[in-house]
Amino acid sequence: MLRKEYPDFDPILRLVEIAQTSLDESVVIDCCKAIAPYMHAKLKNVEIKTNVESNVVQKLLEGRERARLRSIQAEKEREDKQQQT
Repeated sequence: MLRKEYPDFDPILRLVEIAQTSLDESVVIDCCKAIAPYMHAKLKNVEIKTNVESNVVQKLLEGRERARLRSIQAEKEREDKQQQT
C-alpha cells in the first residue's frame, strides 16, 4: 500500500537526508544508528582457543630432561676420567 502511494520512497535515503539536514545532534545520532546496520556488516566475536599453558609446560619438561641428561653425561665423563687415572 505504501509503495503504491510513494513508489520512489526509500526509508534509508530519507534517514540519510534527515541526518544530513538536522540541527539536533541526537536526531543525527539516532538516524546514523538506524542506518549503520544497512551500511556495515555487524562484526561477531571470535573465540580463539589455544593451548599455550600445555606448550609452556611441555617446553619446561623438555628443558629439564635435557639438563638431566647433560648432568648424567657429565657425571659419566667424570667417572671415566677418574678410572683412567
